[in-house]
Amino acid sequence: MNSQQSANIFYREQELKLSLSVYLRGIGGSDLKDCVNRILERLISPALARRVNFSGLNKKICFKMHHLRSCLIGDTKFQN
Repeated sequence: MNSQQSANIFYREQELKLSLSVYLRGIGGSDLKDCVNRILERLISPALARRVNFSGLNKKICFKMHHLRSCLIGDTKFQN
């Protein structure tokens, strides 16, 4: 992969992250907890939610280091 291809991939990833952020900001909620719950309900199916926890204990998917966490934190800060 050359530097032009890498730059194109990076630019596309940034566009997608911005689109996701705009979508998440539009969900809203009555307070921070409601906002987070509403966003997570839209992003994560119940089946996937059973396989995820914050720290990744018990061989589950670790949300702490996931890129969706940074989007979620940024968008809930934006709404407060």
